[in-house]
Amino acid sequence: MSLSFGSWRRRRRRLLAIAATVSSLLAAYLFLLRPDLRWQAATPAAGGPRQVTAQASRTPATPTRVDPARATPSPGHAPVGAPLGPLPKRLPPSPPLLSMGRPFIGPDLGQKASPNYLYGSTGGGEYILHHGLDFSNPLGSRIAAVADGEVVFTGEDRSGPPFGPPKGRFPEGFYGRLVVLRHQPEDAGATPLYSLYAHVNRVLVRRRQRVREGQGIAEVGMAGIALGPHLHLEIRDALQDYGRTYNPYLFLKPLPGEGLIIGRVSDPAGRALAKVPVNLFRLAEGGAPDWWTATTTYPAEPVRPYPGIDENFVFADLPAGRYRVVAQTGGGPLQTDLEVGDGEATALLLQRQLP
Repeated sequence: MSLSFGSWRRRRRRLLAIAATVSSLLAAYLFLLRPDLRWQAATPAAGGPRQVTAQASRTPATPTRVDPARATPSPGHAPVGAPLGPLPKRLPPSPPLLSMGRPFIGPDLGQKASPNYLYGSTGGGEYILHHGLDFSNPLGSRIAAVADGEVVFTGEDRSGPPFGPPKGRFPEGFYGRLVVLRHQPEDAGATPLYSLYAHVNRVLVRRRQRVREGQGIAEVGMAGIALGPHLHLEIRDALQDYGRTYNPYLFLKPLPGEGLIIGRVSDPAGRALAKVPVNLFRLAEGGAPDWWTATTTYPAEPVRPYPGIDENFVFADLPAGRYRVVAQTGGGPLQTDLEVGDGEATALLLQRQLP
């Protein structure tokens, strides 16, 4: 049976789409389930963490919990609940901090990032170091710009210098298809910020286009190294530098009725302590502390604290109320109780003291 040119092109597009999907699933299978077939550059050193793709896992990680009744500082190591640098303990929205919208709009779409694979974490040693946040939503869900800006890139991660990890490890591009926006601050001399939206299925904007906060710019996909449909969101201060990212939760507006904790754990000299387990407990009125979640402080590099804040952990999307933060440092636990306000951040410093 003969086919018209238009019919042939439509059939060819369908076959290419099917081939791309099969290829992605096969790559994911080889990457995760057949370590013996992984390429050499992705093989971790003996005893090191398993390096796999960034994903929006719904399976809870196994955090290190502590007993809040026993989480009291050892003698001579009193905790210090203090502001981070020049910040007050309560930090209201102040652009660019806590001033950007969420990348999804609507009651049927997930507004919160996966709690098991946050910025600066490895998901309990299961994944590679995360430079952003993952939002899991159905394939094709509309992705919104988090702030007004200009589209500076649309296309494949494999075209030109990589936006993600080096191409030696991921020759076809780690982030697959992506969109990048540039956000110019009100101060003309200030460094612009960039929001990066990765693994998208379809791009809805073009380069040099101006977009508004909340405008649809792409659709959720699983392009690149991704095991399921989700959005990987980054905030960085350089267009194509994987090492110039910041924690996106520092910039996103808290959801209604919620706030966040921006914290730092340091030694007596003020140096940040890396990879320290930090537990969070919610304090009920007159009740026992209720374990809420856990994280670890950022590693020494390559993720970065925001200048002037110098945080090394963040707890976000917290219902307003009383909480207890407990850091498990080598010299014993440090803890303090604090209040999380609606729409605000609470700054906290936990610092080891000399005996």
